[in-house]
Amino acid sequence: MSPPAPVRPTAPVRPTTVMDTLSVPSNKLLFQNSTNNNNIIFLSVRDDAGKVIPNTTYKYKIGGSYSFFDFNVNIRNLKRDDKGNLIGEALPSNSMAASAMRSLIPKQNLTTDGWLMIKIPNQKLTEGIQSLKSTKGQTADIDAGQGINVTLQYIGK
Repeated sequence: MSPPAPVRPTAPVRPTTVMDTLSVPSNKLLFQNSTNNNNIIFLSVRDDAGKVIPNTTYKYKIGGSYSFFDFNVNIRNLKRDDKGNLIGEALPSNSMAASAMRSLIPKQNLTTDGWLMIKIPNQKLTEGIQSLKSTKGQTADIDAGQGINVTLQYIGK
């Protein structure tokens, strides 16, 4: 009886990078807010069933600006609709900025508890993803319309 053939170790799986995640078609990218309604969002790749593919999730800090005012933004209920638009609710973390927002934004664009209902059209989102690609996944400014800009800043895996 001969000794068993040596077992070859499997090749190590190459770790994914943020650029791997950004290289998929934009309709496969999933945007999720943290469970704490803070300024962190997660960008992941989803499979055909809509499930997050393991090891493809990256964290981004989100900020906002209106005219000449920059502010941190808290996000909740973030999702993509059936047309690929990114919808959710946002609230400046600075109480003065939040108060100014509530006085400047029409009431029909606010939730009952004062958060701004946001909708970033699919085309603007695709442009933002292209901007992320051009900075190797580090930062992007997305024109959310109506004078509002959203800034994404990479903070890790």
